[in-house]
Amino acid sequence: TITEGEQLLNLSKRKLHKLTYGKGGALAENFLIQEGIPTTLEWLGAPIEPVVYLVDGEAASWFYRTNSKRDRISNLNSPSAQFITKEELLAGGDDSITRNAEGWHALVAELSMLAMGAELANYQHDAS
Repeated sequence: TITEGEQLLNLSKRKLHKLTYGKGGALAENFLIQEGIPTTLEWLGAPIEPVVYLVDGEAASWFYRTNSKRDRISNLNSPSAQFITKEELLAGGDDSITRNAEGWHALVAELSMLAMGAELANYQHDAS
């Protein structure tokens, strides 16, 4: 995880190779650098985040991703991730994580979809 722009400019050769290594061994030439937002949600002592599926721009379904080997700012999507349903979370008797799913989590997902669309439109405009 890179936390400052200076770190990106001073990557070691090993880390730069890891960053530019694409699928099938091809070099990656274009990058999308995404800002990470620390999760404040925790389940059984591990960070947990909602994953929302959008269909036609609207939140349709979601699950939760947790990873006990990662911290709250790291990418939880790695081989050690676990995927939890809303029902599994509710079975523990605590709805503090799921209570906002249909409201805030869906809204944030829909706003991020709009932002990605705007970024893509700008990129396509700049490329032409």
